[in-house]
Order: sequence, then structure tokens, then C-alpha cells
Amino acid sequence: MDGQLIFSCNPNINPTPAMVADMVDDVGSWDWARLLQWLPHVTLEKIAAVKPPQIGAGTDVPGWRWEKNHNFSVKSAYKLMDVTTPFNVHTSWAKLWKLPVPQRIRVFLWIALHQRLLTNVERAQRHISSTEMCTTYKDTPESIDHVLRLCLKARHNWEEIIDQRNIHEFLSIPFSSWISQCVTDSARFEQGDLAKDFDSVHSGVKNLRITQPAAWCPPPHGWMKANCDGAVNTKDGRAAIGVYDTLKHAWNFRCRNIKLETDSLEATKSINRSSHSLVNTVLVKDILKLIARPWIVHIRHINQSKNKVADTLAALSRDKSIGEEIFERPPKEVMIELNRDMIG
Repeated sequence: MDGQLIFSCNPNINPTPAMVADMVDDVGSWDWARLLQWLPHVTLEKIAAVKPPQIGAGTDVPGWRWEKNHNFSVKSAYKLMDVTTPFNVHTSWAKLWKLPVPQRIRVFLWIALHQRLLTNVERAQRHISSTEMCTTYKDTPESIDHVLRLCLKARHNWEEIIDQRNIHEFLSIPFSSWISQCVTDSARFEQGDLAKDFDSVHSGVKNLRITQPAAWCPPPHGWMKANCDGAVNTKDGRAAIGVYDTLKHAWNFRCRNIKLETDSLEATKSINRSSHSLVNTVLVKDILKLIARPWIVHIRHINQSKNKVADTLAALSRDKSIGEEIFERPPKEVMIELNRDMIG
């Protein structure tokens, strides 16, 4: 949680001092009846993404959430401070003009750094346009940030390029910091050079094209496939909570051959033991215990474009009450994505 829970409590209630373990019921789940009286829904959503403490899980160990190995480093602390530091355009001119990209991309980025692209917002301020709204999405101002990053037509392109572990930060940090890091520190978001991809992204926005995502693929005969959403903070291990819940339900439903897909790359790597960033978390250890049972489990990472049904269902849960809910029939929002998968 971000800060002490006492600061999130309902001001009309004076809770008695309690330990985290006191918030767990007799069957080892969170005591939602008690928590619902004290805390707002947004805080309960964060608690729901954390596995309740268990006897035998070991002692708590402090960790630095901004490093994958949870160890503090001065470098990560400076990076954390730098996100909120205003970007000075002049200090990056030299790096901008040395980028190994076509000249037209350098010029485009230079104009973007000065926030002088002729979007509808800029045109309206110069009295050469009657509206500042996006021509495609009429209810949203067409700012530079909207054109380059937040518009759905741009986001579809970025989601195909950016490492899925960093897509949330990529789309949420302030615009000045974002474009600065795209030019000078692209490795923060992906393994390649992000500036090289501006050409394809800009062309996609300019031509108003949306790349068609690959459809969900059914499992082979005798197998069950499960998809879970992973769009949560991976740095503290919570990305794996969906994997744990999915495997637990699959076991209880007597599925013994299961293919599980998630769009959380970090959780997938940790569970498959190809990464050590989350391996030491209690949650991942419990997942490994589940996998060790007498059944066959295959877990792999997929792009968000192949996980739309799970993402949509996860988005619907934000408006629901805390806890588990079983749908007898797919909600209409999910049916839309299911039909798209069927069409391919």
C-alpha cells in the first residue's frame, strides 16, 4: 500500500489498533466484511491484489520496489527523482541531432520537443481552426500528447513496440519527461532504440491505420486454456496474483492439462525461473507449489492484443464489489471481444 492504512480509513469510524494478520478470516482469505467498513474501494482493490499473510510463509523482508531485485540503489533513486524533474529541451539538442534516424524524424522530434506541432489545440490558439477537438474522437482535445501517445490510434502502435512491463509507466508519466526519455533514454522502456520507431508510429497515426491484432487461439484437444490480466505493478510481485487465482480455480475444477496465458512478462519469467526479480516473493513461491502438483501446466506470455477478453473482464471488476464473482454468461462487454476473436 502507499502509506499507512490509517490515513485511508473512513473518517466516521475509529478503528481499533490491529495487525495485518487480524484482517484474515478463518479460511485464510481477507476479512472483507471488516475491511469494507473501514477502507474505500480504491484501497480495497490494492489489497485484493496482495495474497493474505500465512503461517509458515516466513518473516517479512523489506525491499526497494524500484529495483527488480528489491535492493536499494542510488541509480534507481535518482531515476525516481528524475521522472518529476522538468525537462530542459536545450540539454538534449545534441543527442537529438545525433540520433541514427532519418532527418525528417529528427526535425519532427525537434518540433515536438518545442511543443509546436500544429495539432488542433495549437491551431485553435492561433485562430486557424474552429475546434481543438480530435477529428476522430470528438470529445477529446487534440493536444501533442494526445496525437503522439494517448490517442487509441497511437496507443495501438506503441503497444506493439513497448515492453509490456513498462507500458503503464510509458503512457502515464508527464509528457515532458516522456518525450525526453524517448529521445535520450529509450532503453528505460524497451531493449531497442525507441527513437527509431517514431517513423512507423508517426506514419500509423498520419495514415489513420490500426494494426489488426492477432486473435486468441484455442487450446489443443484435451487441454483447457485460461487467460488472466497482468496490468498491475510488477515491481512488488502483484502481477502474479491473477496467475495464482487462475491456477487455483483450474485445479478446483479438476483441470489437469492447462495452458495459461498472461500479458505480464515479468510474472511469466519469474514463474518459469528465467528471471529472479519476483522469484523470492511469497506469491510466486505459492504458484510454484501449485504447479508442482500432479498435473501439466504451461504458462506463457502473450501480447495484450491477444488478451483483450481478460483485460476487459479485469476492467469490469473495478466497478464490482471486492471478492470473487462467477458469471453464468459472459457480460455484453466481454461478448464484443469474444466475437472479435471469433472473426479473427
